[in-house]
Amino acid sequence: MADDRLTEIAARATAVTPGPWLQRSDAGIVTDAEDRPLAVFGTSGPHCVDATFIAHAPEDVRWLLAQLEQARAIAVELENENARLTAAMERRRKRLVAAEADLLDMRGTLSPSGAPRRVPMELGGRLTPVVEWLLDENARLTADLSKDASRGGVS
Repeated sequence: MADDRLTEIAARATAVTPGPWLQRSDAGIVTDAEDRPLAVFGTSGPHCVDATFIAHAPEDVRWLLAQLEQARAIAVELENENARLTAAMERRRKRLVAAEADLLDMRGTLSPSGAPRRVPMELGGRLTPVVEWLLDENARLTADLSKDASRGGVS
């Protein structure tokens, strides 16, 4: 909906005779709070439905405009949150790719193409924690990425 149109609608809702507007129970007549007629639809029958609609129109239009404004504010918040989550997911994806590359490099260093280890010793106290950390980090990042994707994150 165009903002200009909404501005026009809001201006018309503000400019009308102040409420409350009332429908006379005995006829299709809408009056202001001082019982001055605002609209006359007939004496009875289907015109009463029209009078009821008109009597509630200013209040209903203001309520609908407020609901639309609230929905737009929520949409902006959701767009911002989506952008934040998308950026976080992209950072995690990059970290995961880097961790996987590190693991592949480590695997290639230790036993390229399944060949015997090139490191002429057992993994010692310095290298073992690094390899374990890389494996743990890869698992954690993979789990985080799966959680983000299952929450409906943008891929």
